[in-house]
Amino acid sequence: MRTQRMADDKARIFELIPQVFPENRDEPKVRGRLTEVVEASGFTREYVARIRDGKVKPS
Repeated sequence: MRTQRMADDKARIFELIPQVFPENRDEPKVRGRLTEVVEASGFTREYVARIRDGKVKPS
């Protein structure tokens, strides 16, 4: 049951990260947003950027 919960949480994170970047909604970029998401998620900058750009999917 814990494994399923962890998988669900990870999938939700992968769904939410792209949504918090306004440039993905054709809006102006927000300075410092990547740093905010990195600090909140605990992921590296590169990993968050890859999720934001849709290059990484949950496994």
